[in-house]
Amino acid sequence: MTDDSELQACLIRLLVAADPHWERPVGRGGVGDDVYRRFQLLEATRLQLSGVLWARPEWVVARGGEVFAVILLDDGWSSQLVHPFVAAVGRRVVLERLIGAVEDEGLPYQLRANAAQAAYWVRCWEPRELQELRRAAVVAGAGSAAEVNAYVQRHRRPERVADDIDDLWPRFWRSCVVVFVGCEDSTVRRRLQTAFPLESTCYPDEFAGMIRAAMVIAEADAAAFERLLNGSTGFGHSI
Repeated sequence: MTDDSELQACLIRLLVAADPHWERPVGRGGVGDDVYRRFQLLEATRLQLSGVLWARPEWVVARGGEVFAVILLDDGWSSQLVHPFVAAVGRRVVLERLIGAVEDEGLPYQLRANAAQAAYWVRCWEPRELQELRRAAVVAGAGSAAEVNAYVQRHRRPERVADDIDDLWPRFWRSCVVVFVGCEDSTVRRRLQTAFPLESTCYPDEFAGMIRAAMVIAEADAAAFERLLNGSTGFGHSI
């Protein structure tokens, strides 16, 4: 887990830069309840930063490197930082940067796992335009998922089509497998197991040895890696 004090300090620095009127939130933990109070302050600060990022997409674009650095420090259990970043710069840009971080051998395994976890929220992102197009497809008579998707593809703006990310997931899976095999930290491995599938058909032939190594690791602790072994994993993969 990332050091919460470091993450809190980075959140505050970004908030001060983005919002000169920002005021530090006040925790409500009791005397001696330092752990709870720190957690509460961290959650409140992250939520405030999320609101500022949503309100200032042009600032997010201009300071994207700083926003991304904070995302890497976060454990990635919420969409609060990722989704406003995606809204400002696009899904493809964000996922490419996250994949680059997972692949970066100069980063600690923990931060590479944080990047992999953040990719889940890129997968979950859906702009309002798509939601409206899906509703319009049903009104227009689309009766199946295939018909809805066909309607959406016909009516999406060209720049949104260019923001598709389906072709990036295989590279993402490969990068996650490399970290899973290379890192001996069981906590990091457990966090990574939902990010990639173990199906050999998802990988090029030259990756077979790496997949076998990941399988051996998972089978050695089947209870911890049940989801990975039963095939219910892989962001962007049909489970």
